[in-house]
Parts: sequence; structure tokens; C-alpha cells
Amino acid sequence: MPAQRGSLFPRLLDIHLEVKANRYPNVPSLAESLGWCEKTIRRDVTYLRDSLGAPLAYDSHRRGFYYTRADYQFPSIAISEGELLGLFLGSQLLRQYHGTKLGEHLARLCTRLAEFLPSTVAIDLNDLPHSYAARPAPAEPIDATIMQTLLDSVRDCATLDVLYYTASRDLTQRRRIDPYGLYFVDGETYVVAYCHLREDIRKFHPARIHELTRTPDTFTRPADFDLTSYLDDGFRHMRGTGPTQQVTLRFSPAIARFVQNRTWHPSQQTEPQPDGSLFISFRINHTLEVKRLALSFGPACEVLEPPDLRAEVESEIRAMLAVYERTSPNNEKEDPKCPIVP
Repeated sequence: MPAQRGSLFPRLLDIHLEVKANRYPNVPSLAESLGWCEKTIRRDVTYLRDSLGAPLAYDSHRRGFYYTRADYQFPSIAISEGELLGLFLGSQLLRQYHGTKLGEHLARLCTRLAEFLPSTVAIDLNDLPHSYAARPAPAEPIDATIMQTLLDSVRDCATLDVLYYTASRDLTQRRRIDPYGLYFVDGETYVVAYCHLREDIRKFHPARIHELTRTPDTFTRPADFDLTSYLDDGFRHMRGTGPTQQVTLRFSPAIARFVQNRTWHPSQQTEPQPDGSLFISFRINHTLEVKRLALSFGPACEVLEPPDLRAEVESEIRAMLAVYERTSPNNEKEDPKCPIVP
């Protein structure tokens, strides 16, 4: 970030160095030597003492500040401009949290960090929205109050009563859940929770929670539960309950160079082939999202294993072909929009 009049870190550091060197600076002398107004220096001295815990005291005989403890170390922030940029872009992607306390914290964090960055960091936060953009994936909107309650309940291990819509069964019913954690994938936020109705750990989409009430009951998260390990067996946001199985995809030579450095799963293995194609394998316990991934590449991606998944993809392709054949403008007999001309 370029040196500018709002940069707090360099001023505080300069004041600290003057005091640390036992020069007994005062507000007028600091204002003159550092080139700032006395009002600003006075505010910085107060911040250094009250917010950063500096043991500042004023010596009336020497008419200047000194440290009552020689071991005081000025706090520093080790952050690069690339890390700051990553934080900014990440906050833009986490739009699901806007309107919550977490969203407010993220919005303020970049600005507060910028105030403490040394002048050698060449990023202007005011210019970031004009120079960089992050377009999150399409996502179902989540009510900010529901999201905040979920965040608080995960932190406090509080049991929730929810009215939840299950899209796969087109069913809305009340559930009692113990939220273990939240995860974020492909633009969507999900809650992993123990469901008292199903007596099992399930995932829930906050956007499908119609009503939510925090109960006075609390729970203890199982000692052997780890959110990352729990998610590793699934693929993207889908996770099954059965054993893992090997899935292998073949990407054609034309597309291989574009996907060879992509990582879709922690267990991923990549094997370049002599003909220029690429084999990518995973070990997962749910294949729906892999099927969608394979279909998204069209003929450039072929499912090699397992046989059941290969058969599912083939069936899906035949069904898609039937739809296009039925509605094709060239098929005059079946297209009601295309009159038959004798």
C-alpha cells in the first residue's frame, strides 16, 4: 500500500523507536520530526498506550515519554500484499455471510490490516474493488439471521429446532439438529449436523431452513469427529454413507493440458498417457457430482471405472440424446412447432 496520510503503522513504529531510544520525545517534537499535526500524534500516543499495551509514561522533568519497562516489544504484522489481496478476494467470495457478524468482521478486517501495513506494501485497498473482482458461483440466498444463528450455535454447541425442506423428497418437516460445523464449496454453504430424527450425521443447506429456533440444550461434539476427514470421503458437496471406491476418468489429449493441474479431491491421482490423454482417479463414496463433472466436459471426458458409474453416464447421455432428437427442428414429424409442408 503506498505511503499515505491514513497509514497508521509507520507513525506508531516511528513513535515507538523514538521512545525506545530514550530520546524522551513529546507531542510537539514528534509532530515536527514526523511531519504530522499534534492532534494526530496525540491520538497515536493514546492508541499505542491503550490499545497496544505500550508501557508509556511521561517524565515531567525531561518533558517527554519513556517506557516503564525496557522489555516492551512493538507488535508487528507479517503479511504480504499477496496475502492481503487473497483476504480481500476471499471476503468477496464469502457473500453468503454478508449481513452476519462474520461478514461485518471480514469487511472491516482488510481496512484495519491496511492501517498497520508498512509503506513498502504496494496495495491501495481503496482501489481493490476497481482492480480486482471475484464472481462467486450461483448460490441459493441464505437469510442473514439464520446464518448468524448457525454460526453462533456451532461455536456454542447449541442444539437447534429447524423446519427444513428436503429437496430430494420434496418434503418439509421439523428436525432437531446438533450443528457440528459449516463448510463452503462451489459457492454454497452447508451445515454438518447430527440429526435426531435420522439418528445420524447429515448435511443441511441453510437456504432450505424455513424456521430456526435455538434451544436451551447443548451437545458435546464426538471426540473422534473431524470435519475435514468427514468431508474427504465425499466429492464436492455430496457425501455417501458406504465404503469408498475407485473412480477413474480419462480426459482426451485436447483437454488434458487444461485439467492436468486441477485438483478436485484430496485423494486425486494423475497419470499422463502415451497418447497425450490423462487419467485422473479418486477414492470417494458418492459419485453423483463426478457424473456431473464428466458430463460437463462432453466427449472430452470418459468414465473408465467403476462400471456402475460408467453405465449411469451412458444412460444419461442416451436420455439427453432422446430429448434433443424429440425437439430437434429437423425432426418434422415430432416437432409441433415445425409444420409439415407437403
